[in-house]
Amino acid sequence: MARRKWESSPDAKTWTFHLVKNARFHNGDPVTAEAVRFSFVRTLKLNQGPAWMLSDFLKEDGIKVVNDSTIQFNLTQPYAPLLSFLPWWYVMNPKQVLANEQGGDLGQKWLTTNAAGSGPFKIKRWEQGVLYELEAVDGYWKGWPSKDHIGGVIYRIVRESPPSAPRSFAVRPTSSRACRATTSIRSRRCRGSSCRTSRA
Repeated sequence: MARRKWESSPDAKTWTFHLVKNARFHNGDPVTAEAVRFSFVRTLKLNQGPAWMLSDFLKEDGIKVVNDSTIQFNLTQPYAPLLSFLPWWYVMNPKQVLANEQGGDLGQKWLTTNAAGSGPFKIKRWEQGVLYELEAVDGYWKGWPSKDHIGGVIYRIVRESPPSAPRSFAVRPTSSRACRATTSIRSRRCRGSSCRTSRA
């Protein structure tokens, strides 16, 4: 697997990123530079979620696909927090998003209960304000340290209080294997997973 790398211009306004070539979305489609471009342009157009982080320094026409695995960001001016903000932006499968677009919403409604990401976890079950379950992706393109990472629910967030009472949530691993995986989620902060990269 190729190692991720990037370069910046001397004036720190042009940043070029080289993507790993074996990355795959959950449906098997490759994670390409065009998918990255689409995802960033989509976020800027919607002007929601993490858009505030870069909207003053990055415009739609400043995002260029160099080739299938190379993307370039041309900023309007140097911006020191760029690298620290990029992992917070959603990267999603354009094919899935556009296939489920409703009334020009760029897939927002569909993504409320579905995922189109490439990370190690995917949504198993979700009930707004009540329950949220994730499970490991079998065949995740980065691989897993052991077979114990695969199978079953990774963690569950449930509402402890009745609907009329103030909300209180708890994280409940469903097995000893899930407990280890939950620790892994916390250490990763879900970076690159569907909970960070495919929901907006």
